[in-house]
This record gives sequence, structure tokens and C-alpha cells, in this order.
Amino acid sequence: MVDYTKFELPSYFEKILKENSLLEFQAKVDLNGGLIGDRSIAYYRGLTFTIYESKRITVAGSLHKYWNKGKHNFNDFSTENLLEVLNDLKNKFKITPDVCDIKQLEIGINFRPPYTTKEILASCLLHKTSQLKWIFTPDEGNYKQVMHRNYYIKVYDKQKHYTQQGYKIPSELMRFEIKYRRNKLNNQLGITGKIILQDILDYNFKYFTDALIKEWRNILFYDWTSLENSSYKDRYSNDEYWLNLKQENFKYHRNKLNKIISANPNNLKKDIEARIEAKCKLLTAPTTRISTLYIETV
Repeated sequence: MVDYTKFELPSYFEKILKENSLLEFQAKVDLNGGLIGDRSIAYYRGLTFTIYESKRITVAGSLHKYWNKGKHNFNDFSTENLLEVLNDLKNKFKITPDVCDIKQLEIGINFRPPYTTKEILASCLLHKTSQLKWIFTPDEGNYKQVMHRNYYIKVYDKQKHYTQQGYKIPSELMRFEIKYRRNKLNNQLGITGKIILQDILDYNFKYFTDALIKEWRNILFYDWTSLENSSYKDRYSNDEYWLNLKQENFKYHRNKLNKIISANPNNLKKDIEARIEAKCKLLTAPTTRISTLYIETV
């Protein structure tokens, strides 16, 4: 469930990391051998270790990818697997959860959707009142994202993303994720000041299950299976229609859309919510099955 993270380490880690044989720190230099910039960087299994001249030290990257040797994050990643990664970081770099000052944290799950991911993404129109916009990056391909002040929501086709990189993924695979900045975590977890990784572990992850479900419910979703015979079909499937509504009319039509969807006991939005909840429960259970797509850590 926990994926990307960015955290700071105490300054005394400079010596520990620079003397570690697994890390090769490099800095940009000019033609005369002079340093360019204020930092040196090393990489290991998808994590980026950065040491600044100011003695600030950051580690950033996907803990899920780390578990897969830095290669991918399309399989399941449970709390049990997270503990394996943290134990590996402790053994190799002396990094423990109580010294990791969290700056950003991403949680997300991969699940099999009831229809093609492409169809579902096309029906994810807004999150709250903000448009879910198509984004393209060379690393992750096309996805839909909305940026709020202190957090992001992202949905995308995980199968397509990694199939294009040469992996064989036999079925549709959708990803839904939340990326938090620290202020949002402070508010949600009820913690003032610094948040360390140990705080996240102590929280037992129930909040993140609830958060994923809540944010999925906040998506304005055009459920074509519920509106097939509705006179609102064309209007409600158009994100421009929603964006041009005044606030009062927006609330009225959003409630109307939700009522139409709720009237269908087999509605698609509820089906997806159930899949998100089921996968969260699987990943946060005391013991979980190891995914067949797991690449063993050595």
C-alpha cells in the first residue's frame, strides 16, 4: 500500500552513507573539475540518496519498487512486505523508521477492474469539483491526476504502463493512489510538527484504507451502466458540462447523478469501491499471500 516516499535523515548519516559500498555518490562537475550545484547523489534499487552541502540528507523513491529490486510496482505490496524493506534498509544503511522525517508519502493499490481500465478512466471526470486531467510522462505514460493544495489523486492503467516497458501482465490492472505532502498528513493523522516513518507504522494503516475509499467516493464518476437509459446520459458524461455549472447547480446535479447510480444495486462505482476495500484488507492483513509477480530481494 505504501509506495513513494521522501524523507530526511539526520546529518550524521552523511558519513554512514558515504562509506557504504552499495552507494556511489556523484556530483556534477564542470570542464575544470569544479563542482556544479550543491549536492551529490547516489542510487540504489529505485531510491535516490541526496546529500546537500548544507548537510541536509534526503532519500526519495518507491519502497514498493525497492522490494522488486527497483524494477516495478505492479504487483501487490503488503504491510508485511513493507516491513521486509524497512528491515533491509536497516541492515544495509542503518536507516530505521524512527529517524525518517517524512516530507511526502504516496499510498496506492493495484486491482483488477470490472471493465477495461481505459473505459473507467474515461468516466472519472472530476475529484470533488476539480477536473481529473490527462497527464503524460515518459516514465509513467498516460494517467489522470488532480492536484489539490496538499495532496494529489491519480488513477491510471498499470497494465498498459508496464506492458509498454516489456513486462507481461496477463489481465487488466488499474491503480488508484493518493500522494500526500506533510501538511496533509499532519491534519489527517492528528500529529503536529514532524512526522516520522514510525508514526505511519504505529497508525496501523486503517486510516489509509479509509482514505482511499473516501477519495474514490469523492470522484465524480459517470457510471454508464447506471445511466444507459437516462435522459441525463449525454450531459453527465461530459466533464465540460460539470465544470461550467454554477456551484448550486453543480451540487444539485451531482446529487442527482449519485441517486441514479445508487438506484442500481450493481452499479459500477460501488463495485470498484468494493474492490479497493478488498485489496486494502488483503494488503494490511497480518499475513498475506506473496504475489506471483514478486521478484525476490537479494
